[in-house]
Amino acid sequence: METSKSLKTIQTVFKVVKVISIIVLICSIIGAVGCAIGIVTLSSLGSLAIDGKTLEELIVERSGENMGTMIANMTEGVILCAAEAVLAAFAKKYCVAELNAGTPFTFEGAKQLRDLSLLVIFVSLGAAVVAAIAYAVVSLLYSDVGQTDFEVAINLGTGLMLLFLSVVFKHGAEVAEKNKEDPPVLE
Repeated sequence: METSKSLKTIQTVFKVVKVISIIVLICSIIGAVGCAIGIVTLSSLGSLAIDGKTLEELIVERSGENMGTMIANMTEGVILCAAEAVLAAFAKKYCVAELNAGTPFTFEGAKQLRDLSLLVIFVSLGAAVVAAIAYAVVSLLYSDVGQTDFEVAINLGTGLMLLFLSVVFKHGAEVAEKNKEDPPVLE
């Protein structure tokens, strides 16, 4: 069976999304690990000194932020990057499955996309809540923790769009199945 031009375009889009998902996954892991290393490093700088000032004092002086604010921001960074890594991994998994199937119009693919849509909504919501709690906890441990610079977005729109697409893809699978059983008559 010959592949239509529009299906080739769809497959190309899924290949691109798969590559983007891999890039986001890698960047998110690097971000989470970098923030975790930053937390550990900043937490252990107290006694090291250069030119009569501790490294902590030098970092605070150069950055314009106090240690508590930096640790709180990096704690949020770990949580938000980890959540993004989870979503990117599931998006990649979906794209691989779709590319292997050769079409988005399968029942299994529609189910996977529905699951991804719910993950997008609930993982981003959960990460926002956990990040806010973690920020509050760090604020209790350190004095003068400033306001967070992070804008936490709950991906409700993206999740709902993916949920809608899962229904469209399921309908496409139903139509394809019906056409196998009862091929349309061309006049």
